[in-house]
Amino acid sequence: MLADINRRLDKQFAALRTQRAASGLPVFALEHGLSEPEIHSLKLSLSGELKRKGKLDHTHWLCWIAAAAEVGYSFDGVEFWTSFEGAVPGWSTMGSRTTIRDWYKRFGERFSGIRPEGPWAKHFSIIAWPITHSILPKDLQSQFARLLYECRYRLASIQDQGADKIGELLRKAGPDTNTRFGNFLEQVNLTGMLFIALRDEGIGERVLPIEKATLSRIIGDLEQRQVAKEWLREARRVIRDACLKQSRHLAPAPAKPKQGQEKSVEAVPIERHALLTARRAGNGAWALRLQLPDFRPALKAAKIGNPELDKTRIRFFDEKGTWRPGRSLINLSKSEPAITRLPPTERIIDFETKTPTVEQALHRAISIPGPSPWLLRVQADGVARQVMGHHVRVGQTYVLASTQPLARTAVEELKLCVIREAEGSNLYELNVPDALSGIRLAALEKVGLGYSLGARIDPVGIVPSLDPSTGQSIWSPDDEIVLRLSADYAVREYQVAVGSSPAVRIPGDGRPEILCTCGRLPLGPRTVTVSAVPMDKGLAERVQTEILRTLVRAPRPWSKAPSERCGLKVSVDPPEARLGELLAGQARITLIGPPRRKVSVKAEFFDVNAHVQATERLGERELPADTGWFRRAVEPLNKEKCWDLIQSSPKVDIVFDAGELGSARVSFRNKVEPLRWKVSRERGGITVRLIDEADRPEELSVERYDLTAPDVKVAMSSDACMAGIPLAAAGSLFVALLDGKRYRTVIALSPSGKSTSLGDLALDPLLDFVGQDPRRIPRLVNLQRLWNGANCMGPLATIRRWRTIQALDARLVEILCGSHWLRATREFTERRVTSDRALQQMVGIPSFARALAEAFAGRPDAIRGGLPHFQQAAIRYQVCSDADAIKTAWQIAMEPAALSFADPRRGRDLFAGIAANKGLARGAFLVRAVTAFGADPVSPKDVAA
Repeated sequence: MLADINRRLDKQFAALRTQRAASGLPVFALEHGLSEPEIHSLKLSLSGELKRKGKLDHTHWLCWIAAAAEVGYSFDGVEFWTSFEGAVPGWSTMGSRTTIRDWYKRFGERFSGIRPEGPWAKHFSIIAWPITHSILPKDLQSQFARLLYECRYRLASIQDQGADKIGELLRKAGPDTNTRFGNFLEQVNLTGMLFIALRDEGIGERVLPIEKATLSRIIGDLEQRQVAKEWLREARRVIRDACLKQSRHLAPAPAKPKQGQEKSVEAVPIERHALLTARRAGNGAWALRLQLPDFRPALKAAKIGNPELDKTRIRFFDEKGTWRPGRSLINLSKSEPAITRLPPTERIIDFETKTPTVEQALHRAISIPGPSPWLLRVQADGVARQVMGHHVRVGQTYVLASTQPLARTAVEELKLCVIREAEGSNLYELNVPDALSGIRLAALEKVGLGYSLGARIDPVGIVPSLDPSTGQSIWSPDDEIVLRLSADYAVREYQVAVGSSPAVRIPGDGRPEILCTCGRLPLGPRTVTVSAVPMDKGLAERVQTEILRTLVRAPRPWSKAPSERCGLKVSVDPPEARLGELLAGQARITLIGPPRRKVSVKAEFFDVNAHVQATERLGERELPADTGWFRRAVEPLNKEKCWDLIQSSPKVDIVFDAGELGSARVSFRNKVEPLRWKVSRERGGITVRLIDEADRPEELSVERYDLTAPDVKVAMSSDACMAGIPLAAAGSLFVALLDGKRYRTVIALSPSGKSTSLGDLALDPLLDFVGQDPRRIPRLVNLQRLWNGANCMGPLATIRRWRTIQALDARLVEILCGSHWLRATREFTERRVTSDRALQQMVGIPSFARALAEAFAGRPDAIRGGLPHFQQAAIRYQVCSDADAIKTAWQIAMEPAALSFADPRRGRDLFAGIAANKGLARGAFLVRAVTAFGADPVSPKDVAA
């Protein structure tokens, strides 16, 4: 039987290869053409053969390829090879993973089979083959249908750009790669071909990227869920209609892209200034605000990320003494902060440290356009927003904002209402009548304002939302844009143009208003330009063209909106914090809601399929809640039962539920590593087991460093680790190495499994291997890097890892500065000694020590950029003249992890020289001690999760 099926498969795949040769489309193993009963019989036959022969038979290799693709098609994301054993009993003991991979590679060469791609495929280099060849696994089908539905309009705009472009759009629109669906979307060529196949299925005689019977099977399985069926149906309708539809209204014909230029569905960001706004408070007074644009597109275009932003700090022009982190610019995007006065210059944000690249990229975004006075028009929602140009329109109300008070004569002639007159901040309300006298026109000119006439544009029917940060009205591609046109004068005709298309002339005939439609516009930013030609030719020179800026974008999925309308508001500081930082106290949660309302809190753990796999109740609290309560509430997540969940969950949500007010949540993304550890208690002992999802045991190596001897490396058998090994009593650091990357985890548990006591925390690491030789400093620095970057499983591991890092640092200080210096710095940092005088004396060079203490004492921020001062002092007081030695001494005291040498011998010589020059070494560590004097000594927290 297996021989017959193997011959059928060879013929089937060869025919598909020939059929697709001209188009270059790949072949999938799932396109085997076998019926469901035949698939069932195939699996049974393979199991029987495996048990008889005890190994895989290469003569039936295509049968194994087809069976593996079937397992991939039904795979639920938990354990692939466990699923394989369930489908083909006997596989786990007699099968060979690498053989399956080699046969898939052979399939690719012989039949032009598809090859897995993306980071996920690189990490999971074996199971990526059968899963990719399964095309669209069952458990991902609903998610894919939903993604097509949510992206239907953008897909309609680029469907002629090829599978790779389509797949890239889907990848960007989907979830991050911590989920299994996100990993699936990394296969951009596969998802693009799948889209094309679903779009074209049933249309004429087109050559599909997927064989018809296989595609019908996928669609049939997908449509088992009614909601997925509806998503797919609607997505197909929009996408197919876009191929046929031609606009019948004012919409512009799509311009042909120039050669080498690609069309894009992404909205081109408008480079905007910051703008002034004013809002009425409850007492009727006007309050000034800044309307900030979105800084992110400009930063992204300039390739500026957090590392560049972290080099400086920022503050608004009216803030004193308070500096914000540079990366807070991202969080300030599209916000509207209040200001106490008007900016004296166009620049509204100051930088503590000059960063030309950042300031140049954001030059417009952090500046107010135009000189004072600024003109703000009061709009229909009662908010006064800054307008471009200095021209007023009849019948409108404005707020004039000026750094200097206006002349009394101008105030009287314009009949201005004085809102506020103060130094640097003067506000006036201006009501422009329907007709302006010569005196008022002259007064407007005196204060730098002009007078213009023009058309008015108002939407009719569906009122669009407004994005105040861009000034664009937001429309859906399903909305027909109908506008009411009017003007400040009798109109002979209106000239209306959408984008760069020719203007359409609409007779005005002196009517007060007319209606026109622009039809349904394609996705992207659009402009509607309206010119109203006056019947009185004498007014022509005062007439200005009116421009309506619109953004047509795909409708937002409803599921992403409810949290924004909830009666609770929750945030995390810092915004990019990881779950480990929250558990370690290095991040905090802020919850805002009605007082005296009870809120319940829980944690939801999501699996790789984006399904909730477990829930942990964290407590209940009446608002308002302080940060101390949140810290206590998340403590259950540090318990043993949650460790495996956290390690295996791509996402953990902290959910706050206030009943009828709704719920709010914060999400913490967690990268699930292909190599991780699982802990279990068995027969009174603790066993740790290595979970290997990389499927490359032959390339894997494992090391162990016990907490009692953290400088001693013990080689481990990877097979033994995957089977399970006992954990040392004090705990250990486990390091798994694969592809040059180290996966590090400190595991330390209380033997009883109960809450830790002070006795459990006691640990005295022995560092016999490193010794006291300065030539061992590179080894000591490498150990610091190794321990400092390790994940921790449990609070006992956190404190013990910290004690180990302390011991390594103490040995480093002892080697370079001596044991007496080590004792003195401990007394100083632990506040048993409140003066740094003893430390200065121990440096041995009084003038050098005094200069450093005066420059750095109580100033932690001075360390950043402090190397030049340290270098100048060392040379001035003849402590050292070797620039490399001075820099190395500074780095080893402040940031030893940054040390690196192209020539290791040079590094050893420098360390030996620094250890011999106690004045230089102690001077560097004196700076480290005195800069921390102003802060309470806080134990380092675990930042891993």
